[in-house]
Amino acid sequence: MGKKCENLLRYFDSKVLWKIFGLIHENGCWRRRKNSEIYKFYDDCDVVQCIKLGRLTWAGHMLMMEESDSARKSFVLNQEEMEIRGSNQIWGDAMS
Repeated sequence: MGKKCENLLRYFDSKVLWKIFGLIHENGCWRRRKNSEIYKFYDDCDVVQCIKLGRLTWAGHMLMMEESDSARKSFVLNQEEMEIRGSNQIWGDAMS
């Protein structure tokens, strides 16, 4: 997952949380909550971290499957193909 995609996901996540938690009324004016205020209420990991952790969990499930399982064969073949092309950074990024 590239930095541009990560930034877009974080922006979308913030936008959704702004809608959920709404505006705040201070000194007779309405204003949108700051990200720091929202994340005080929403105590969860960053959306990008959740996606990367989900990818790692899924990869772990694939590797625990029996060698004869078609899903595992497909996963292993796709992984080898990505390494040949030099695009294995997708999984490398997920681990960082």
